[in-house]
Amino acid sequence: MKAKNAEKRFEIIVTLIVIVTIVIVILMGTYVLMKQIFPQKISAKEGEGLAHKIASEWHTNITLVFVQDVAQVDKDGRSEWWMYKYLWLDDGSSCIEVSVSATREVKTRFTKYYREPPIINWTIDSTDAMNIAKHNSHIRAFLSEYRDAIIESMFLAHSHIDNKSIWSIYFHSSGMFDNPHNARIIIDAHTGEILEVETQMD
Repeated sequence: MKAKNAEKRFEIIVTLIVIVTIVIVILMGTYVLMKQIFPQKISAKEGEGLAHKIASEWHTNITLVFVQDVAQVDKDGRSEWWMYKYLWLDDGSSCIEVSVSATREVKTRFTKYYREPPIINWTIDSTDAMNIAKHNSHIRAFLSEYRDAIIESMFLAHSHIDNKSIWSIYFHSSGMFDNPHNARIIIDAHTGEILEVETQMD
């Protein structure tokens, strides 16, 4: 009798272990699938704090000179990854690129400086810039005409021409039968003023 009870308890324990293992595998699979379907994304400003902290560990006397999406930006101006380029002011020729993900993963790379002036008066986040772009009549017409259009790139830099920091957003539609179309909008990163709009439409 005791042997049978022990055997029964063993079977129950094994069954519970199998059930718990199956549940864990299902939960992990669901988590991975949800991350693929609904990836976490952040705005450019949401990632800049961590990027600046990492860059400051390299050198304290740094300045931000360039920001760009690494993964494709969505229609709300958010991306899974943003890259921030900082110039070491004491040296004047060395840069560190810090890429930050929505999950706070960080990648760094050292590069040479290519004479980008520092970003100044940055108050318009990537989400704000995208909202401004979508409400522009020319961009709205482009996106309405070419519904397959994607945001090909979005970056923040200082404009030599306008002497101000700007957001540049590029839209691209592959089109039917290899008939691509593009649109671009440039927005003042401090005031939100639209400085230039170009659209290529039939």
